[in-house]
Amino acid sequence: MQKTIFLLLFLMSLGGSSLYAQKIQEIYSFDGGSWPRDYILLSGFAPGQSAVGKSLQYKGSSATATWVKADLTGNADASGNYLYWIWTSGAGAPYPPQQFNSTYALSNTGSASNCLQIALMNNTTTITATCPSGADLLDLVGYLGTLGGTSCCYEGSGPAPATPNNNQARRRIQETNNNSVDFIVITNPFPVELIYFEVRKRSEKVELAWGTAVETNNDYFLVERSSDGVNYQSVGKVEGFGTSLERRNYTFTDENPLPGLAYYRLRQVDKDGAFEFSSVVSVLNRNEHILGVYPNPGKDWFTLSGLTPEAAMYIRVFDLMGRVVYEQNSVEGSNTLRLDLGNLEDGAYLIQVSGDEGYQQHLRIVKE
Repeated sequence: MQKTIFLLLFLMSLGGSSLYAQKIQEIYSFDGGSWPRDYILLSGFAPGQSAVGKSLQYKGSSATATWVKADLTGNADASGNYLYWIWTSGAGAPYPPQQFNSTYALSNTGSASNCLQIALMNNTTTITATCPSGADLLDLVGYLGTLGGTSCCYEGSGPAPATPNNNQARRRIQETNNNSVDFIVITNPFPVELIYFEVRKRSEKVELAWGTAVETNNDYFLVERSSDGVNYQSVGKVEGFGTSLERRNYTFTDENPLPGLAYYRLRQVDKDGAFEFSSVVSVLNRNEHILGVYPNPGKDWFTLSGLTPEAAMYIRVFDLMGRVVYEQNSVEGSNTLRLDLGNLEDGAYLIQVSGDEGYQQHLRIVKE
């Protein structure tokens, strides 16, 4: 994920049109009684991008129900996410109350004909059609008790699985513009809702970053490390925020990382001593090859230097729109490779060099 963000930001810096596409990332239903923690998590914003001019719109289960609009305010966070809480009246939230309607929750335990629908729009005009469409529709999620039904708006071949009450969350697992396969239901989510966990090598150190959407009695995190992905040892402790309804971001730096491939996980510990493990992330710590490319700027032929001669490497060239326009493998036993880019138009490009175990570097070139 970190590499994807890096690539998009790099291409944006070269001067192209926006590569970001806002989507509904997660819909969470806490309980059907008061709903003080229901939220919608949006993703795909540029870091710090303003959300003004966009709206979330909600439609209930009735075929004759109308769309209810909530205009977005403020900016996305540093990871390009935007968290929208659904508050009931008098909930005592840390933010001003934001709600579609005090009678609307994000859960659905009804029959097949019951349908809840959420649309993310690139405007602030209330939807009047039964189902939204057009260029301003950024994302649409419909979900009901069972697949089928005629009163539900959704993307693709079917709606998403129903999201009942009792601490159940539904999370996007991919983006195929098909609600029935893009979402799954997560039963009994942890007291701490971890929304991302990333690791990257920086110089001779390893940096970890993670964030939470909701915390309940969260005492602390233990950062655990392993060389084989089986046996873990604690390398650090980060204090939690206790109980929080705000998004919280955390970081930790491993000052003395293991050589080679290392695995990391978080042990989240509650104040009562109960704990849960995060997913596992890995990073490769080795002496980086110093890559070069010449001539740069160049005309037709470019030569890569500093490749790993012991193993073949995979080279891809991206244009300003993020499209792959050239692919080639290096040859084992050689630390250089010539790229014939004579068929490409003049302009700026990004060369991505990938190897085994997650190794990856990027170089910018200009073709004249």
